[in-house]
Amino acid sequence: MYHHLIGEPVSLDPGVLTAGQFDEYMQLLKQKVFRLLR
Repeated sequence: MYHHLIGEPVSLDPGVLTAGQFDEYMQLLKQKVFRLLR
């Protein structure tokens, strides 16, 4: 959350995921969990 310091969003920062990337990440995470629980 550095955008408060420099006055602009850090959407291009490698550590920040877009909504689509976050959804894909969560889906992969859920698949891994389901495999472990089976």
